[in-house]
Amino acid sequence: MTTSSEASPRRGCEVCGSNRSEPIYRQRFVAFDDASAFPGYDVVTCSVCGFAYADGIPEQTVFDRYYAEMSKYESPDGAGILRAGALANYRAIVTEVGRRVPRRDIRILDVGSGAGHLLAAFCEAGFTNVRGFDPSAHCATYARRVYGIEVANQPISSLAREDQRYDLVLLSSVLEHLRDLVPTLRSLVRLLAPGGWIWFEVPDAARFAEDVSVPFQQFSLEHINFFTRSSLISLLSRIGFVPVDLWEPTRMLGEIRDFALDGIFREGEVEGSISRDTAGPAALARYVATSRPFQERLIQTLETFVDGGEPVVIWGTGSLTLQLLSDDRLRRLPIKAFVDANKNYQHKTVRGVPVLAPEAMEDPKPTIVIISRVYEEEIANAIHDRYRMKNRVVRLISDSGFGTAAALALTDAR
Repeated sequence: MTTSSEASPRRGCEVCGSNRSEPIYRQRFVAFDDASAFPGYDVVTCSVCGFAYADGIPEQTVFDRYYAEMSKYESPDGAGILRAGALANYRAIVTEVGRRVPRRDIRILDVGSGAGHLLAAFCEAGFTNVRGFDPSAHCATYARRVYGIEVANQPISSLAREDQRYDLVLLSSVLEHLRDLVPTLRSLVRLLAPGGWIWFEVPDAARFAEDVSVPFQQFSLEHINFFTRSSLISLLSRIGFVPVDLWEPTRMLGEIRDFALDGIFREGEVEGSISRDTAGPAALARYVATSRPFQERLIQTLETFVDGGEPVVIWGTGSLTLQLLSDDRLRRLPIKAFVDANKNYQHKTVRGVPVLAPEAMEDPKPTIVIISRVYEEEIANAIHDRYRMKNRVVRLISDSGFGTAAALALTDAR
C-alpha cells in the first residue's frame, strides 16, 4: 500500500456525500518495509450525517491488491481451521437468513466468501445453488477442494463484469472493508434478480465499547467504515434499498464477544431525507476512552524490554503489533525477529527486522512475546507442543492483566 497517508486522497462521506468531517482519533501503524501496509488514517465522523469512517486512505485498487496478496484469512488459523464457535456462528447466520427468505432453491452469491465456510453452512441447511467471490486464490482453491463450492478468484471491484443474476447476495463482514461503498453497492444491485435481497453483517459501532478485548481493534488495517443501524439504513437508501429486517446478534470468537449488526434489504421506495446518526459519534468517543488505558498498559509492558535491553521475538504481525510499535516509546525495543504463520507475511521486514516462519525460529534465548488476542492460546500451545521451543513466553494481553474478564471490568468501571 501507499507509504504515506498524507499522500492519500481525502475521502468524502459515502452516506451523504459531504466533505466536512470531525476528527475522533488518529490511528497509526508501523508499515511493512515493502509498503504492503499503510501508516495510518484519521477516524472521523461526517459533520452533516454523523457517519464514521477512516479518512486519508489509499484508493480501492490498493485495497484489492492488499486482500489478494496479504490476506490473513488463508493462514493456518484462517482457511483451514474453524475456530471454536465459528461453525455455530455460521449456522446461526443461515438460520437467521433462512427464515427470512422463502425457498431453498434461491440463487445465492457470497461476496468476500473466504474459504467458503458460510456457504458450506448454507449447503448443509439444504440451499442448493450457491457461489462465492473472493480475492484470495488460496481461499478460492480451498472452497472448491474441501466443500466443492465454486468461488471466483476476483477482487470485489470486478463485480461489475459479472453477468449472472442472484436472488440473494451475502456480504458477511465485508462492507466495513470497502473504500468505495456506493459504486460497489450499485454493482451488487446489478447482480440481483428482480425482487432480490442483499444481506449484510457488519461490526456494530454502537456497541464497540461494551467489550474491548484488544485496544482499538476495530480501527484495524482493514476496517475503514464504522456502521450503526442509522448509518447502514442511510447508506442503502442512496441506492434505493430499504430494510426488510435488521437485528443485532452477538457472535462468539472463542471467549471474545463480537457485536454484529445484520440486515436484509431489498429495492423499495425510500421515504424522506437521510437522518443524522447521533449514536455513532458518541459510541466511538466512548470506545476511544475505553481503549486508551488498555493500550497504555500494553505499551508499558513492552517498555520493560526497552529498559532491560533484553532481546525479544514478537510473535504476530497483525494490526495490534503494527499499531503498538508506532508508539515512539518502543522505537528502541530490541526486536530480534518477528514470527508469523501466515505465509503472506513471511520474508517481509518491519523496520529492517525479518518476519520468519515458525519453523525458522531456532534461537532458544530471546523471550517470545505473543501479540494476538484471538490466537493467543493457540500460539502459546503451538510454541510448546508443536515447535518444542524452550524460550520464555510472554502473552502480552493476558500477562498485562487484560484477559477477557479484566477488559470487561475496565469497560464496566467506566
